[in-house]
Amino acid sequence: MDEKSYLKRIEFLAEYDLENFDNSSWKLDDKQWVAKRRAEWPEYEKVLAWKYSKRSIAVCKRYYMKGVLPDKNGWYDVNLSKSLTIFHILWLHPSRDYHTLLMARNAYLNSALVREDWITFGYGRLIFILLKICLQRDDIPGRVYEPDLRENGELLFQVMMDGLDNEKYPLGREGRSVVHLGEEYVSNCHHLGFFKPKPKFNYFSEIADWLICSDNNINSGYIFQYDTGLNWLHEGLCEAADSYKEEFMEDRIRGQYRYERFIESLLTIYHFDNADNSPKSYLARRLKNSLDNEVWLPEVKEIWRKIKFGEICQDNYLDYS
Repeated sequence: MDEKSYLKRIEFLAEYDLENFDNSSWKLDDKQWVAKRRAEWPEYEKVLAWKYSKRSIAVCKRYYMKGVLPDKNGWYDVNLSKSLTIFHILWLHPSRDYHTLLMARNAYLNSALVREDWITFGYGRLIFILLKICLQRDDIPGRVYEPDLRENGELLFQVMMDGLDNEKYPLGREGRSVVHLGEEYVSNCHHLGFFKPKPKFNYFSEIADWLICSDNNINSGYIFQYDTGLNWLHEGLCEAADSYKEEFMEDRIRGQYRYERFIESLLTIYHFDNADNSPKSYLARRLKNSLDNEVWLPEVKEIWRKIKFGEICQDNYLDYS
């Protein structure tokens, strides 16, 4: 796919980027709105303070309270500008309207002011929080390391994945240079861009962990309980089946722990009691139906068939691997 064709896969407003950011969602003339934002800020600050300096937190607070982003020169200061990754732009945004957040995301992706690693890091934070943090066994009082996405995680996931496929996307809109790398470098490198995050087969072992762990507040935002997350898992693994096959089979040949855990995970999913209407039951039902009726890596389908017919069970799955 050439550069000009993939530049058009996401529709951007030509004039809309971080230099022309729409901050109309900030109701600065509404005293009650401002007071509410100010009262809620300490909860955000606790999270940011875990990793950010005071100067970086100030940049985030200015955006959170007033919708003000660093000016063009401010984006040259890596230590400050990296505080506002694409994830933070959405997490700290006052709106929870899908279209509004999508426009904010597009402004970030459409801007030549940001670096590729800030985009990649921002997507990575979202995936980490919606998967890894939700597997924690306990919500420890007083420990606030990551953003609380229990109410908005699915929304942010949908917004950040909207319109992306498995091809590479450009960094900044057509005809623009990337300020951090310089025009000369960009003119000689026309394929700067980022990739949509790809799921991994080891997510199955984490799904099994989530199914059997006790319910608590912190794991209620697990992204795979929603169709949005499951569709990403299935499509991502199946579209990249060839690239996964070699790694998958190497694990089997070497008898590695990860391969054993994959089989154990499918056993857990198959035997999970999904009779009620809980999110965990819904997840188990969806996965069972998908493994029964949809396309997967042939090796995965074969393991699933053997589990269904009792050829692989809890007593012999290690022998099988």
